[in-house]
Amino acid sequence: MAPNLDLSLPKTAPNNSQHRATASGSYAQAVYSLIPLELSTLNDLASRLNAAQDIEPGTCKLAPRYDFANRPLRDVYDYHLQLRDRDPSIHPLFFIVAVDADYEKNGVLVVHLNTGQDEEDDRVDKARCSVEWAASWGLNLDIGNMAWEDLKEEEADEWGDTAMPWTPESNQPTRPDTAPPRSQYACFSLVEKAIELPEKLDPNFYSTPAEHRRVILGGNYASAGGLPEIARLFPWFCKSHPETHRQMAIVADNPDFEAQDAVKLLRFDWDGDVDAHDDVGITRLGLACEVVKTVPAGRAVAELDQYCRDFGLPQAWPASGGEQV
Repeated sequence: MAPNLDLSLPKTAPNNSQHRATASGSYAQAVYSLIPLELSTLNDLASRLNAAQDIEPGTCKLAPRYDFANRPLRDVYDYHLQLRDRDPSIHPLFFIVAVDADYEKNGVLVVHLNTGQDEEDDRVDKARCSVEWAASWGLNLDIGNMAWEDLKEEEADEWGDTAMPWTPESNQPTRPDTAPPRSQYACFSLVEKAIELPEKLDPNFYSTPAEHRRVILGGNYASAGGLPEIARLFPWFCKSHPETHRQMAIVADNPDFEAQDAVKLLRFDWDGDVDAHDDVGITRLGLACEVVKTVPAGRAVAELDQYCRDFGLPQAWPASGGEQV
């Protein structure tokens, strides 16, 4: 494996409920790279993945944006969340990442966004896997032939001390000179194809280290309950992602992200105390939320900053002083 890759991931992924029933569908497993590789080499990797025993051609394919060289795995994760909502042919929960130029010898990384079993909570996890088995892992998980824990045992047997978790040493892009924000505004979408939304809200979103971004992606609810479901799950999202601003959020409901009413700015009426509730109870708070403004996507963050200042809410930015969100 290439040294100094940041392979850290959040412990849960948002909006998985609409993507769980994958066994009855036919999906392509997206392939990404965290290392500098020629396109011909990546095409060869995809071919090798598809050439494995009992794997049909086209099971694995390069993602539309596959090159994340020298970037953290979290950037691939963030992009994949958007891609799965835009392209229903892409496997929503499982993807493959090249982490070593000699993938024949050193394998690849596989990521699954919902490894919890039965009544367990969703869990994001990753594993090291040989090229010959990567695609079949995803298929076996889909049809229930194997549980994620079984595959982790196989990983340990094959790779020993180099099995996941690997030490997530930082190899992110150069950090901005400023400190990261105190908190990030959660952004949810009611627009089915919202792949461009993150960069409209936060220019250079994908090339900015995750902790320096002004927004955090909360998921697409266009076909998963809409605004009421966002309101129900917002406290849980804050609990799962402690960096989230607890009172303010963004909801996109106009596919024209430059329109004057492209996004809604929401205020949630609660104290933000996520530790006072367990994972189930926090989804039953029945929070009241108010649309305080509608603005173009490019104005959303600045308008939220101003609103927090005007109404005495915790400040997400600038990141100085001792106030906590």
